[in-house]
Amino acid sequence: MSLRKSVRLNRFYYLNLFVADIIAIAGALFFAVIIRFGSIPFLVISPVAVFLTFAFFLLLTHVISMLDDLYSVRSTVNKTMNTFRTIRMVIISMTLYISLQFLLHSPEEYFIASRLVLLYFMFIWLTFILLSRILIMPYMCSFILKSFRFGKITICVFGDTSIRDSFVRLLRNSPIYREHLTFVNCESILLENPADRFNLCMKYMEDNNGNELLMIFDDESIDVIATFAMLCHRISVPFIVYSKRFLNLKYFDSWLSTSKHGALVFCSKTRASATNFVWRVADIVLGIIGIIVFFPVMLFISLAIKLTTKGPVLFVQNRVGKDRMRFRFYKFRSMMIDSEENSEEHKNYFEEYAKGSAAEKSNTKTVFKKASSAITPIGRVIRKTSIDELPQFFNVLSGNMSIVGPRPCIEYELKYYDTEWLNERFRVKPGLTGIWQVYGRSRIAFKDAQFMDFVYAISRNDGMNIRLILKTLLVMTSGKGGL
Repeated sequence: MSLRKSVRLNRFYYLNLFVADIIAIAGALFFAVIIRFGSIPFLVISPVAVFLTFAFFLLLTHVISMLDDLYSVRSTVNKTMNTFRTIRMVIISMTLYISLQFLLHSPEEYFIASRLVLLYFMFIWLTFILLSRILIMPYMCSFILKSFRFGKITICVFGDTSIRDSFVRLLRNSPIYREHLTFVNCESILLENPADRFNLCMKYMEDNNGNELLMIFDDESIDVIATFAMLCHRISVPFIVYSKRFLNLKYFDSWLSTSKHGALVFCSKTRASATNFVWRVADIVLGIIGIIVFFPVMLFISLAIKLTTKGPVLFVQNRVGKDRMRFRFYKFRSMMIDSEENSEEHKNYFEEYAKGSAAEKSNTKTVFKKASSAITPIGRVIRKTSIDELPQFFNVLSGNMSIVGPRPCIEYELKYYDTEWLNERFRVKPGLTGIWQVYGRSRIAFKDAQFMDFVYAISRNDGMNIRLILKTLLVMTSGKGGL
């Protein structure tokens, strides 16, 4: 059961939509200048200004589209959401461009400054990109795929018969899915044990020549869902999982989810050695950039800690990384005590947390923070905004961590990783940021937080990493979920 067809489908749509964005932005600039000046752009505006303006909007379009998952085929399922996010993208791009122009006073030979040109451009670009993304590209891509005999992807659907038809109808809203997906419903009663359920599903898929599966969970636990997902991943079966529990996590695929069930899509291949090398280079580059960009902040925090409390600036501790290898972990000290993470308070806190309480709940919070005086004056701010994690850029450079990955594990936490799926996190490097850091943080219970790290470990890909890096900047600004 190869991943190739699912990956090729998404890659094909992404490339076509990216080309369409190039045409939409270039065309909108071209017509905006003609309407304003009555002549083609290069005759009345500096070629450099046209090119840099075009490059700015193309880059921003690509970044926001990656952030909102607008380049995924799944975006063709929901036209209303796609329209809203596309309009939002255009407004944000225009606002940033105008704001930067106002703040930097960029010379007209470098960027287009005409207000009328920009006004015309916005409306023409919005028209072009909506026509492209909502009407033209989904049908055109479907036609091209059909012409090249892409064929069908057979999805075997398992779960509650009373609700699974609604999910199939949702997928069929997409012109591409409607043409290239075929659905086979399994009428067998599903077994409670995840391994037995997995074996039944694989037998049914083999009998029906299935390529992928869609599993609907009802009240099953996170343990059952994760174990089933792990077994599917290990034999490289692309699958979609629906569960009510994902809505509580606040992390789910918004394109395919409903008001009662959140969806998670798994179709990533195991990383090739070349991809690992590329991301190692990316870690080094981003680590160096992070140190340079945040150096003034780190210097200020270091001075603030030194001037307001006694003790070292950095908190250094042994953590457990990939393949359970130990490494020295760095962060800014935010507590009065030097060994905050090894203290009995934190061990008691983590024991309560591992039993199922969310860290933000008063009982577990109280266990860890018996006295507010234990936190340094600067500590509250740097924890809330995650600035205390900035020294981990040095861990990234040393190769012990990656920019994106699961939360680094403390040694005494290992006894709580007592099931097979929980140990999947140790197959990848821990990260400075990740799904839990962006979507969960201290808001959710231990098993839910570990499930987020598990999802990353078995579904990481380039697009996910880029989205998490971008969203991390927003989380640091808001301070949501920090303790």
